[in-house]
Amino acid sequence: MHSSWKLKYAVLGLSLLWCFWEARQGVRNRRRDGGTERDRGSYLWIYVAIFAAISIAAMFSFSGIGAFDHSRRWALLGMLVMGAGFGLRLWAMGTLARQFTHRVTILEDHTLIRSGLYKVIRHPAYLGQLVLVLGIGLALANSVSVLATILLPLVALAARIRIEERALLERFGEEYREYSRGTSRLVPWIW
Repeated sequence: MHSSWKLKYAVLGLSLLWCFWEARQGVRNRRRDGGTERDRGSYLWIYVAIFAAISIAAMFSFSGIGAFDHSRRWALLGMLVMGAGFGLRLWAMGTLARQFTHRVTILEDHTLIRSGLYKVIRHPAYLGQLVLVLGIGLALANSVSVLATILLPLVALAARIRIEERALLERFGEEYREYSRGTSRLVPWIW
């Protein structure tokens, strides 16, 4: 087996482990949520988009269509980016602590967090997901893979952000409007 294919299989294995971890976390915190769920199916759409993106990325990566030169370098860079995205997601989840939920849920004692990454970005856990899936696309060393791993999850996450921001605005009103004026949704100074 070609060594670049071994790296691709390793990346797909890591991707699968991450997906199982996310699913497990989603089940665990659903049991303890106890708040008002406002998700409107966005949880499912995010994971359908990520699964579709990874599937398309893998298909094109192994087909050779759109392949990058020096695939080993891209694979290593992609794995570093995946790690950075996972770290960013964990940091954001840790900052929210028990308020972090996989579904849009407003807890009875919900507070507006403005510390850590939340000083600059309103949705750093989603940014972490996007960086992680970008890493998957890069690691698969393919232009179509990169596009798929960014565009599909971004569309689902943008819809999710709208749902979540409506719920937070309903809960916090002017406090959330003020917080929104001083922060970016996902990428500092861009959006």
